[in-house]
Amino acid sequence: MKTKFGINLVFFGSKDSLYGYLIVDHHTKTVFKGSDVVKIKELLQFQSKEDRFRQIDAFIDQMLDDNINLTTKELNQLLRRQFGTKLLNGSVQYAGNTYRLPEYILTTLRSNDRRAWLQSFCPTNELERNILCQIGKYYHPERISLASDSGQNVSKTVSQLRHIFDTTTDEALREKLHEDGYFITRVDDQYYCIDFANRTIINMKDHGLDVSRLQAKQVQKQQDQRRQISGPGIGRAIDKVAKQRGGSSDSNREWEVGVNSQDDGHSLKR
Repeated sequence: MKTKFGINLVFFGSKDSLYGYLIVDHHTKTVFKGSDVVKIKELLQFQSKEDRFRQIDAFIDQMLDDNINLTTKELNQLLRRQFGTKLLNGSVQYAGNTYRLPEYILTTLRSNDRRAWLQSFCPTNELERNILCQIGKYYHPERISLASDSGQNVSKTVSQLRHIFDTTTDEALREKLHEDGYFITRVDDQYYCIDFANRTIINMKDHGLDVSRLQAKQVQKQQDQRRQISGPGIGRAIDKVAKQRGGSSDSNREWEVGVNSQDDGHSLKR
């Protein structure tokens, strides 16, 4: 082009990840912004599908190097701008051809999507963060930052919980919370509630909720279970088995999930 027309193209970016170019007209000594003439994603259509997919693959690798927490949504914004395509069900499409990304990239993106979802609950301390990571099956809690406050939706969660507490009997309280999709867990003498709809986690006692109503139901359940078993030394035997199954630390934790779990980035939603 330079020899025949006196025009030269100057590209920006790496070999496998071009993000822009300039058009230099040597006859008129003028420089044009390439995207004002032809968008770079259209200019690069002359590439073979193999070269195109190699370029996309390298681009994704580079984006993950630049941002280890890159989510699928963020990646799709970049792919749409750079190549006019997006990631869907683990694959990208180009000129009617489908290319499935390597599994290590998909695994990283799924993990990042899960991290972003857990981060949206705005944990304010390490205990809340650890509870969320255990529920969400996420094994890098250090990558979830602690928030200065618990978010705007806490008041909505507390209002909904108070309504349930005010309109439900003690006997039906746990079942009602379960049915409405709230996850209740006890750590030592503190009860935490995870609200999946509003994406909040709260210490129930800190917000004036009478957690003793949950404790009373649990104590009664344990007493009923003991009465169903007869025979000498049964009480001591139950205590012994409980200790063998995890000791006092495990016995102080109850997990109730009011939703169906799926092992993907959108699991545990109500």
